[in-house]
Amino acid sequence: RGGMGEAWLALDADDHAVVLKTVRSDRADDAETCAAFRAEIAVTALLRHQHVVRHVDHGIWHGQEVLALGYIDGVGLDLLARSSAPVDATLAVACDLASALSYLHALTDADGVPLELLHGDLSPRNVLIDVTGSAHLIDFGTVAVRCHRRPTRIVGTRGYVSPEQARGEMLSNGSDQYSL
Repeated sequence: RGGMGEAWLALDADDHAVVLKTVRSDRADDAETCAAFRAEIAVTALLRHQHVVRHVDHGIWHGQEVLALGYIDGVGLDLLARSSAPVDATLAVACDLASALSYLHALTDADGVPLELLHGDLSPRNVLIDVTGSAHLIDFGTVAVRCHRRPTRIVGTRGYVSPEQARGEMLSNGSDQYSL
């Protein structure tokens, strides 16, 4: 439980582990939170990249919107960041994340029009490292932020937001690159 959502581990129909994510019950009546969750569902449904959490399905369950994401067997980068890692492992994580961001930033709609998406909250708590050492970008709740637009509110994790993001100015791909 954290941020705007709650998550549970479950099994899908084929007995594969999935993470079920919903809006926290204490935020269920907040229109902005619900809109951000719907935007996260819409964006994750578009994403297909080896270093981005996999959208499995979404729908309504017991009157509540639910997002099913692929389970990543590993540990959060925030936990690993507390210890020193070999330079080659650190560079591998950075390369994985750079690849995920490049994919996200280059994403287009069906007509080839750039979607101009940013993650908007790249920080160690939004990165999982799987058992093979590969990094995976998670938590797309702020991804509705578009390039070259002024955000309506400052989002992101303190210490990782770009200077322009902290000042509430126009964002670009460079905002995510700064966070990386």
